[in-house]
This record gives sequence, C-alpha cells and structure tokens, in this order.
Amino acid sequence: MPFLSATVASSRAARARDARVAPLDITAHAGAYHARQLRIALRRWLHTTGVEALLADDLTWAGYEALADVVEHAYAPDHLHPVMRLQAQVCPPLLRITITDYGRWRLPTQQAGYRGRGLSAMRAVTSRTHVIRSADGTTVVLFAGLGGRAAGGRHP
Repeated sequence: MPFLSATVASSRAARARDARVAPLDITAHAGAYHARQLRIALRRWLHTTGVEALLADDLTWAGYEALADVVEHAYAPDHLHPVMRLQAQVCPPLLRITITDYGRWRLPTQQAGYRGRGLSAMRAVTSRTHVIRSADGTTVVLFAGLGGRAAGGRHP
C-alpha cells in the first residue's frame, strides 16, 4: 500500500498548495504596455501554482492573447478610461483565468490576413474557454486542469 499512501499524501499536499496560492486580481489601463505587464504578472502567478512549465507557457500566451484583444478591439481610440482586468485563481481541480473589459467590440483597423485565430488558439491550449459578451463589455474565461491536461492533450 505504499503507492496508495504516496498518492494520498501527494493529493493532500496538492490541496494544501492550492489553498495557499493567493488569487491574482489586477486592473490596468487597456494599452499595449500594460498588457505586457499583465502577461508578466500572470506568468509569475502561474509559477506560484506549481503547474508544469509547458502549461504555464500556454496559459500565459492564451491570457496575453485575450489581453491583446482588449487593447485592440474593446475601446475606441478616444475612450477616456479604457481598462482591462486580469484575474486568476486556483479552483481545484482547475485553474481559472479571467480577462474582462468594459468596452464595445470594434472591428480590426487592418485586414485580417493571418489574424483572427486567437480564440481558436486559446481553445486549443485550455480545457475550456468561455467568451461572455454583454452591453457592459466582454469577459474571456480560460480553464485548465491542475493535472496539466489541456483539451488537445498536449500536457501530460
């Protein structure tokens, strides 16, 4: 029974770790500089959760993609106070990352070309991705299993 004991102990340790990881909640100006800073903050936060490096890379990229969409699409150039909010928390057995804006969707200013694939890519590296649009803005919610398994099976 040592294997079972190790598994139970490992499971207890994981729950204790998850309970100690403070949620991330940052609101910032919706600009390119701040999107990069939020990406860095998300990456650091993911490191504190102990998730596998490849999953952390994928989730950092997916979160940044959603933040970049806020910068590009949520607010008109003359908007006085464009803001975006990044939240992340451990909700066993999942990680949840939420990106929120309070603007209105705007079409890209340039032709799409190779663009327009961000949402599909986000879905490829997460367990679930939800986009909630309303008159008050858009919220993107990214979920990933703490076991590190993404929808596409890329993570062990």
